Amino acid sequence: MKKTLIAVAAAAALTTSAFAEVTFGGWGRAIWAPIASNGGDAVTFTSTSWGGKGRIGFGMDFTSENVDMHADFKLEDGKADINDQLKIVVRPIENVSISIGKLQDDTLRGDCCYGSWNWLRPNWFGGMLETSYKAEDEGLTFSRTIDLKGVAVKATPVEGLVILAGIPVSDNSGEATAMGHTSNLAEDAYKAAKVGFGYTIDGVGQIKAQFLGKGPSSDYGEDDTGDLEVAFKLSAVENLSAEVGFKMQLKDNSDEANKLVALGARYQVNDACAVAASAAVTLYGNSDIDPSMAFGAGVDYVLDNGIGLCADVRVAMPQNDFDPSIGFLLGASKGFSNGKLSVGFQGVSVAENSGTGLCGAMKPAKDGVEEVDGFVWAVPVCFEFSF
Repeated sequence: MKKTLIAVAAAAALTTSAFAEVTFGGWGRAIWAPIASNGGDAVTFTSTSWGGKGRIGFGMDFTSENVDMHADFKLEDGKADINDQLKIVVRPIENVSISIGKLQDDTLRGDCCYGSWNWLRPNWFGGMLETSYKAEDEGLTFSRTIDLKGVAVKATPVEGLVILAGIPVSDNSGEATAMGHTSNLAEDAYKAAKVGFGYTIDGVGQIKAQFLGKGPSSDYGEDDTGDLEVAFKLSAVENLSAEVGFKMQLKDNSDEANKLVALGARYQVNDACAVAASAAVTLYGNSDIDPSMAFGAGVDYVLDNGIGLCADVRVAMPQNDFDPSIGFLLGASKGFSNGKLSVGFQGVSVAENSGTGLCGAMKPAKDGVEEVDGFVWAVPVCFEFSF
């Protein structure tokens, strides 16, 4: 979210030398398909990239030398709610911050977002490959370490090193936390702790590792279970951003653990052209299940006068008896001040029993029992802005 500064260096009340900075920002995305096909009928609908209603968001930041506050809200379908974060941050000593509230931290997350991810996402982006590891562009190679309600610590003790640790903590309202239950037992909370680090080697890249505890309420088991992730982000090649990651479930029964190997890369060919690619392979602990794969490639090209072109193709190859699905996008956009308007054409081949499709344009069921082979498509018109 881009933020526009509207109040700076305001003297804090009841202090002698403290200064605070207050910023407000807004953003939004909504997609209208004036014409689309669900495989049987011509339809029209509105959506967002992730499905559901169009969203308007706004945030407020209050920043001082040692204390920050951040409130992130969303407005959709006529309702207001907390979005991704609502937190207080305190920096008691240099290079250490402590946060409490609804928290997210993308410092280490390994993203590979391009093409269809920012339009109507093919449904397998949300995990249609029948695995706990999703084929999402966000966090494809390395998941977000902190994504919870509770408390987190971030430290940068030496140059190049960052350490993150978070504990999902329930409150007295009985609302479920990231642990998936309402228990406030200390043992349960600490078994669901998340710990990660990243170390940057100048001119080479960044090494990352983390453990994401699941806690006793998960289906991983009753002991200290969770996910182990390691990744390497290459920075040694000019104009190339590339990352490879490995994710593994740590279960009581290790024979049931799934593993994922993923790669994401983006290369800036010149000032106008960039290409991106991604791939993920899931290896199942059950030896009777074949590996599943998802991969794709895309290109972005910038013309004069704020005009941009993009194209990508994605392939999902689920395990065993599921047939592959292919999705593609051709799009163009025009920037206007603090936003842009885009129009494109997207399609997905829908294999029998695969469950794949486009957000808002799923393949209809045959006799109300199962999906049939076919092709769904849409002409999305995307409205995006930020303040």
